[in-house]
Amino acid sequence: MKHDTPLRQLLTVCSVQVAINENALAKRACYNVFRREKFGYASCR
Repeated sequence: MKHDTPLRQLLTVCSVQVAINENALAKRACYNVFRREKFGYASCR
């Protein structure tokens, strides 16, 4: 899994923002993105 895609960057940014802000909207947006990409909720918690 060596995908240097914007999605991968989004994963990092999203995870960091969720961890810092504990923002429900951020969590939901992140969850939707990873659910669509089949990473699962665990990838963005």
